Amino acid sequence: MTHLDRLDQWLSSRGAELKQVGSLTYTRGPRDLPNPSAHLVVALTDYDVELVLWESGEAEFNYGTLDDPVLEHVEVESPAELDALLERVLAVVVGGTS
Repeated sequence: MTHLDRLDQWLSSRGAELKQVGSLTYTRGPRDLPNPSAHLVVALTDYDVELVLWESGEAEFNYGTLDDPVLEHVEVESPAELDALLERVLAVVVGGTS
């Protein structure tokens, strides 16, 4: 299973929880690119949470307000590391902390 497939699976199980607290937007880029990607944004009342994930394992995890953003580059090297990153995304969305 690819990183993007795991993200799809995670969204299938956690999407409703994310939608309870914000507006969810999820798009996947074309699959025929050399390094396909997916883009997840959860828009909350006071801030946004964004994850851009490439099949290579590179990821950008951004959250916060426009005045005080947190911008983080992550290298995902295993399914366990992706799971940990996705749990951090969920923690920021529902609790405001990573």
